[in-house]
Amino acid sequence: MLPEHGARIIIVAPVGRDAAAMAELLTAEGHEAHVCTTLTQAAGELQAGVGALLLTDDALAAEGLELVLRALEEQPAWSELPVTVLTRGERSPHAELIDRLARAGRSITLLERPLGAVTLARSIDVAMRSRRRQYQVRELLLSQRARERELRASEERLRLAIEGADLGSWDVDLRTGRAVWNRRHGQLLGDPDPEGPHSLEQWQSLVDPRDLEPILQELERARAQRRPFAVEHRLRNGESGPRWLALYGRFTYDEAGEAVRLSGVSRDVTEPKRWEAERERYLGALKAADRRKDDFLATLSHELRNPLAPIRNAAEVLASPHLETHQLRWAQHVIQRQTAHMAWLLDDLLEITRITQGKLLLRRERCSLRAVLDVAIETAGPFLERKSHQLTVRIPEEVPDFMADPLRLAQAVSNLLTNAAKYTGERGRIELWVRLEEALVIGVKDNGIGIPREQLGQLFTMFSQISSSSAHAEGGLGIGLALVKGLVELHGGSVAAYSEGSGLGSEFILRLPFEPAAAAPAKRGVEPAPAPRDKLRVLVADDNQDAADSLSMLLAMDGCEVQTAYGGEAAVSLARLFHPDVALLDIGMPELDGYAAASAIRRQRGGADICLIALTGWGQEEDRRRALGAGFSMHITKPVDPAHLRRLLTEVRSGAATAHAAAP
Repeated sequence: MLPEHGARIIIVAPVGRDAAAMAELLTAEGHEAHVCTTLTQAAGELQAGVGALLLTDDALAAEGLELVLRALEEQPAWSELPVTVLTRGERSPHAELIDRLARAGRSITLLERPLGAVTLARSIDVAMRSRRRQYQVRELLLSQRARERELRASEERLRLAIEGADLGSWDVDLRTGRAVWNRRHGQLLGDPDPEGPHSLEQWQSLVDPRDLEPILQELERARAQRRPFAVEHRLRNGESGPRWLALYGRFTYDEAGEAVRLSGVSRDVTEPKRWEAERERYLGALKAADRRKDDFLATLSHELRNPLAPIRNAAEVLASPHLETHQLRWAQHVIQRQTAHMAWLLDDLLEITRITQGKLLLRRERCSLRAVLDVAIETAGPFLERKSHQLTVRIPEEVPDFMADPLRLAQAVSNLLTNAAKYTGERGRIELWVRLEEALVIGVKDNGIGIPREQLGQLFTMFSQISSSSAHAEGGLGIGLALVKGLVELHGGSVAAYSEGSGLGSEFILRLPFEPAAAAPAKRGVEPAPAPRDKLRVLVADDNQDAADSLSMLLAMDGCEVQTAYGGEAAVSLARLFHPDVALLDIGMPELDGYAAASAIRRQRGGADICLIALTGWGQEEDRRRALGAGFSMHITKPVDPAHLRRLLTEVRSGAATAHAAAP
């Protein structure tokens, strides 16, 4: 089918009835014929598009021929407008004009008159068939151009998408090995000449040899299975660590099913690979920490059960009706020693929790090195004595007083001494030494079981312990050295461990910034201590009757007048009648807890002097602040050290007690 404007046949015949007769004939044959009276009018119709032009040689002499010739010359490449001229042969006076028309038109037919109607009809049919084929060619050309435009637009969109996604693109001819890739792919490969020419061998030479064979194997599987592929590989000579490239592509096959091309895109996945490796390291660290936590809980259970066994045995001995004096002393020593050990374990737990939560604050003050070390040695003394270790102390003759937290510094050194005692066999040698350089350097050296080199970097990690089957090694929670590290770092210092290996002893060295203390002010005359007061009245309140009764018994044995309550409300009522000087209140009592009881007793006394001491198993800094805010004068964690409590009550008795928090 021809478009509407392409089905028209334009007839120009100015002589007689030629135009009307031809129009009638062609219309009868099923054509659409239009008659134009002049060539000028016909030229206008040609611009709009027609199927064929039929004219007589007489029409060529009329005005407008030049316009017709120009219209024929300006036709598109696909168009060859059929032109049929009815001429009188050699008798035609317009032969030259016919020749010009033939040169302008590429498809012209000359029919010599007179001719029959059948001849004219068949000639026009042939011309219109030719015209239909031209329009078909035009439609094919238009469709092809539309596809080309769409392809170019698609390629442009793909290019923009690839560039926007920071992708490289590549194509390899498998028959020749020739490769082409865009600038980005060349940059990813580190190719100094991304414009080419390139080859598959050149590409493979840039791949890390460790990854080349696995890539080739995956490509072969993808080719055989006729599926897309995705592979990742490292590149050679990564200047800042390994560089990774991800390839996504597919094969193209010929009619015989042979792979002939390989094409796809590439992307830099170095950062995701680093993130993945970092994630794996973090997961490994978390799993290791989880294992250490489980080991720690098992160890904690073991360490707390160990002292409970001798305490229970000592209690059974004390219950014997035939108890002798040496057995009584033995039971007393066992209970005192084992409860002190349990308190030490719990204190370490409390301290490391405060450090990890950032809640432990140093109380810097003027320190004497000798005093700090004496406290550390005294604290570690039981561990040293139990295994008959020889302790050597080497310190400079004169070390100026300096600023630090003496309690925490002594705690760090005592932990190192205790650690050395635990991991050194009977009658071992332990040395405590000090050097004063730009920093204060404190070392603890032993001839114990030593430390495997691969474990040196793990010692200061929470719940970490030396792996050893040595009979000289003792158990523990695995937090002592982590606590040392935390306390030293709070002072702005560092700690390091050294050992030549298993069985060769070890040495731990602390380095602390040395800040000399300002000169001490001149001492004034010592004021005489106030005269001791009469017997102290002490109220003990705890819903655990055994705890309340045992503490009351100790205080009574020390000469205090004691009253006991087993709940908060009972404590408030008893305080109203008893008027105690000191009230020891458990915090976790039912109905009325220690905080509420303390507030009620304060209000009840109406400003009269009373020392309220909180007794609790909760020893965080927040617990201490809450106790002081509720009106307590002091905060002591359970189990109470009787000697420490005696010192506090002595201060109260002498009138020197102040509202301060006791060290847990």
